[in-house]
Amino acid sequence: MNNKKIYSTIVTAILAGGISAHAEINPNTNISGSTGYNVADQFPTDAKAGECYARVILPAKKEMIKTQVLVSEATEKLKTIPATYKTVSQTVVVKEASERLVPVPATYKTITENIVTKPAETRLVRVPATYKTITERIMVKPASTKWKAGDGGSTITKVDHSTGEVLCLVEEPAVYKTVTKRVVATPATSREEMIPAVTTTITKRVVDQPATYKKVMIPAETRTVQIRQEATPARTVATVVPAQYTTVTAEKIVTAEKPTWAPILCKTNTTPGVVRRIQTALKAKGHYNGPIDGDFGRGTTNAVSKYQRANGQAQGGLTFATLRSLGVSL
Repeated sequence: MNNKKIYSTIVTAILAGGISAHAEINPNTNISGSTGYNVADQFPTDAKAGECYARVILPAKKEMIKTQVLVSEATEKLKTIPATYKTVSQTVVVKEASERLVPVPATYKTITENIVTKPAETRLVRVPATYKTITERIMVKPASTKWKAGDGGSTITKVDHSTGEVLCLVEEPAVYKTVTKRVVATPATSREEMIPAVTTTITKRVVDQPATYKKVMIPAETRTVQIRQEATPARTVATVVPAQYTTVTAEKIVTAEKPTWAPILCKTNTTPGVVRRIQTALKAKGHYNGPIDGDFGRGTTNAVSKYQRANGQAQGGLTFATLRSLGVSL
């Protein structure tokens, strides 16, 4: 009895009420009795009270691999292609190109320019003195004093007749006269005066470009002749005959099937109404043809297994993942 059948037996027993959802499983109990498989080798983790768990088989993941298989090896076919010829026109040189020197006469132009006939110079110019007439009062005779005899007037000049002559010291004022004279206002000087240069305009003919020589090319003399020449050389062409392959499609197992614990439906967490919804969903997907009676019998069990195989789901019990896939909620 293989492992898959063991798991199926356990699940069927649970759904049929043969094993209670709360029954204790002795880890040392060998359920199969012949295979040596121990159900309690590993218990579910994060298990919740009131739920049933079964050891289910996760199907192997497979993919189809296309492989090219060699039918015949690639070969090479040799073919000799002869040379081809053509007649072409070819230009040959009869006389080589040369060159000669040709004189180029000078060119002239007329220009107008100013020339100096007398350069600029400076000279000294005498600036005469200027005069002015002034009037001034000059002293002819300065003021002075002199003694004069008393005149015996009302002034008492004598005390008595015994005294001498009476003299008085009299001041004589200065004598002035007005004279007019011509005096220098500004003295005579000299200044520097600039005499500009004297120029004249002349027109003359001068050389614009001096006489030179230039090189003149004498082209080569040619003629056209007809010659026969090889167009393509003889050659050997290797033609590759490709290898022949055929495509073979094979199935490759990516991951092998393996057992795991998964929450499943059992008497503890299901009702006839849930079973009827499961039967209805299986019938809608073409996996169940029995009555919608809410009885999880062999027909419903076989339909679940068929649906799980067709959709690559874990087998061995009606897992919650299968319920979600069918769109059935508890």
